[in-house]
Parts: sequence; C-alpha cells; structure tokens
Amino acid sequence: MAAYSIDEHCLVCNTPLTSNGQCPSCDAFKVEKQSAAIVDLDSHRNKSVSAASEFQVANSGKKAISPAFLFNKTTKERFQLSPAVSKIGRDRSNNISLPADHYISRYHAWVLQNKGKFWLEDIGSTNGTLLNGRPITIRMQLTAGDRITFGKTELIFVVE
Repeated sequence: MAAYSIDEHCLVCNTPLTSNGQCPSCDAFKVEKQSAAIVDLDSHRNKSVSAASEFQVANSGKKAISPAFLFNKTTKERFQLSPAVSKIGRDRSNNISLPADHYISRYHAWVLQNKGKFWLEDIGSTNGTLLNGRPITIRMQLTAGDRITFGKTELIFVVE
C-alpha cells in the first residue's frame, strides 16, 4: 500500500487522511483511480467530480444506513442516493441525471453520505444550488423534507 502525504484530505468529509490513506472520521479510504474518467471541458469540475471516485467507504460492519432518495413532486421520479457520493447534473454520467433542465450545470452538485448523515454540496455550478430556498456556499447537512433546487428543478430529500 502506498504512503499518503498528511496534507491530503478525504473527499467525502474533508478530514486529513492517515498515512495509509484512510479517513479517521468517516472510514473512507483512497483507492487507485478507476479507468473510466468523466470528461468535462472545465478542468476544475472534472477534477472535483473524478476525484470523488478515488474514495470508497470501508465496510466495517457498522449499522446499515437508512435508504434515502430525492423525489421530484412534478414528475413523480425517485432518485436513489448512493452509499457514498451521488453526483447530480445534466450530464448522463451523473448518478442523478437531469438533462431536461438547461439551468442545471453538467456537473452541478453532489450528495455525500457520512456516518449516516447526508450532506449537500454545490460543485461550482453556474446557477448555484438552493436548500429550502436559500443559496448554499458550503457543504450543508440535509434533513428529511428539505427542498433542494438545481436550476428550475426542485427535489425533496426523503429518508425511508
């Protein structure tokens, strides 16, 4: 296993990594990059989106996390959230693809799961992300019933 520099941070929760590449906070660990990369002309977003695939959440026998999804009241669509990172945007390579709304960036935001809690983060989108009608500028924790707006599309955060 490669040694990791102490200035590297977890892409899930931003905690400094240990020397073996594991996050002491959320148990994510850095792994070799996957061969498939997401291509985006904007290199900053490309780096942000593809970097998340470098991490996996360790299976340490912890209690199962409640299933959660984003719900579109207008179209009645349910978008299941992944156990680690759900990427949201217009591009079809995202976990949650919303191609019909041209106010949504190709790589707009992501929802992270950390120790059973869900966090929303805008990843440099053009039109921003709203949480309960307010623009977000930092990673925000989600609670059941929160309204998230990407472009002109509003989704409800639901925990089963």
